[in-house]
Amino acid sequence: MESNDAMTTGIATGALVGLSMRGTPVLVDGLQGRPDDLLGAFFVASFLIIMPMACAVFVRETARRTGREADTGHLAFVAYLTLIIPVIGLTIGGDNEAIEIPIIVFAGAVAGFIFSLPWVSAAIFKSPMSHPEEE
Repeated sequence: MESNDAMTTGIATGALVGLSMRGTPVLVDGLQGRPDDLLGAFFVASFLIIMPMACAVFVRETARRTGREADTGHLAFVAYLTLIIPVIGLTIGGDNEAIEIPIIVFAGAVAGFIFSLPWVSAAIFKSPMSHPEEE
């Protein structure tokens, strides 16, 4: 995988995770009124488990259709860390206003950039160095 492919797919995954987390405060607020609703709690838990992987697979398939390389493990790593560290804190702690959407998407993109750096550095160091031809 090339370094620019790792970077762009990581940023896209982080931004997509941030965008898809928009509905979580609505779900959590609905559960606070009915704390013993097990089906609602299961739905929120499954949403938080399935949604990042769906974002990773979506970005991987989109990247492959556009001719870029994408690693599912890299994108899943980026998606779950982006969900856990910056996005869920901003989403749950927010007021559920429309102005928060670009902030959360930007935070997801920045997190995708940061969490993709190990793959980018691995791609840079793995790439064959251009040596002058020996005669």
